[in-house]
Formats: sequence, C-alpha cells, structure tokens
Amino acid sequence: MIKDWPDMLGLPLWFWLFCAPVLLAVILVIFRQQSLSYLRNIWRMLDRLYFGFSSIFNPGIFLSPFMYKLCIAFFFFNIFGKLFN
Repeated sequence: MIKDWPDMLGLPLWFWLFCAPVLLAVILVIFRQQSLSYLRNIWRMLDRLYFGFSSIFNPGIFLSPFMYKLCIAFFFFNIFGKLFN
C-alpha cells in the first residue's frame, strides 16, 4: 500500500523521490572523475538495451502501456484510499 512508504528504511516517500536523487546527483558531480568510470559501463549497457529494442520496435510504443497502467493504478489507489479511510 502507499501508506507503507514512510516505513521504507525509516524515510518518507518524498525523500526517496526528491532528496535521494538530488543527493546522488550532487555526489556524482563532486566526484566526477571517479564516477565516470563506473557510469560509463552502465551507459554502455543501457545504450545496448535501448538500441536493441529500437531495432525491433519503437521503445515509446512499447513502454506507453506500462505508463498508462501506472496512471490508472495511481488513480484507483487515490480514489479507493479516500473511500476506505
């Protein structure tokens, strides 16, 4: 349930969505040279994955149903959460 998020390692959802990515970005900028060696391997893997998918079909068309399902799930969680609480 959505109410379980504040218990995620003792930190609220807003921390995981906003503060943690900003902190990670700041750390990567500060340690730019060290992080480039690690991130370069990840970028290569993600590029292969993306270009592999794009040679078969358009990734946007493939991913749009999943985004649609997330929006529908959020909508129903929001409505049913208000109804049952």
